[in-house]
Amino acid sequence: MNNKRSYQSNFRVPRSLSFIACASTAILFLTGMTGRDGFFTQCLPNSTDCVVISKLDFTPQDGSYEMKKTGRTLIYANVEHFVVNIGLDRPAPRTFSRVFEIKEDRWNGWTTLGKFTATFSKGSTTPDISYLRKCCGAAFSPTGTPATLTDGTFWMGCTKRGKVKANGKKGNDGDAIIRLEKVNQWDAVAVKGKYSPKHFVQCQ
Repeated sequence: MNNKRSYQSNFRVPRSLSFIACASTAILFLTGMTGRDGFFTQCLPNSTDCVVISKLDFTPQDGSYEMKKTGRTLIYANVEHFVVNIGLDRPAPRTFSRVFEIKEDRWNGWTTLGKFTATFSKGSTTPDISYLRKCCGAAFSPTGTPATLTDGTFWMGCTKRGKVKANGKKGNDGDAIIRLEKVNQWDAVAVKGKYSPKHFVQCQ
């Protein structure tokens, strides 16, 4: 018993390991757990490889967040289009892309309904949007859906059972709280900012 106590009292973590642990924690805090985009919302002064998303939102093309429920299998002619509004606080220092997920607020957390890619050309402050027909484990897409939508919008619609659906799996119900969320990524450009405002989208 005395030997055990003596061993515990004499054990010390080497200083080099302590320093590495502290440094690693600091780096993760500054850069974020999943890449250079990080936790903070501002760039360092005079930074040439950092931009801030100054605008991030989506608005219905027809002016209403209410989508038509037909009671039939969803076809592309019946989906609603939402305009992507993304802007940077300064021109992009180089061409880069970020993925944005379309998320639904459920009782157990935010769930991905779909996603699109925003590509910023060097010198631009607004992106080109690429929205695939299907992603994220989706079993189907509405009949007539183009392979890739590139007009700056993404679509959502109401399934036969009245569930909100984007290009991923169908949602939880017909009344959904939706937001956009940037996926963090490690590359040559740090992109600050992550979430859009939330909007209440309904199947009616």
